Amino acid sequence: SDVYKRQDLASIWKSQRGLCALTGRKLDRKAQLDHKLPKARGGSDRKDNLQWLCEDANLAKRALTDDEFVSLCSEVMQWIGKQIQKAVEA
Repeated sequence: SDVYKRQDLASIWKSQRGLCALTGRKLDRKAQLDHKLPKARGGSDRKDNLQWLCEDANLAKRALTDDEFVSLCSEVMQWIGKQIQKAVEA
């Protein structure tokens, strides 16, 4: 079973100033502990591999690394931008 030290979880929260590590949203009771390198891909339960995310970000990230998730978000924004530009030019 996954057992995390309460002081480590509090320390991570404090280091993030109570903000989601990926969106900057203020964390609430629905905040979720995330593995930067997902456990499904060999990530550890070490403190340096853990971060707090808002529920939406963690659900969207799933088994992606942080870099892969940011890249995906960038692709989405580029695509939407192109669609907006096409609509403006039409």
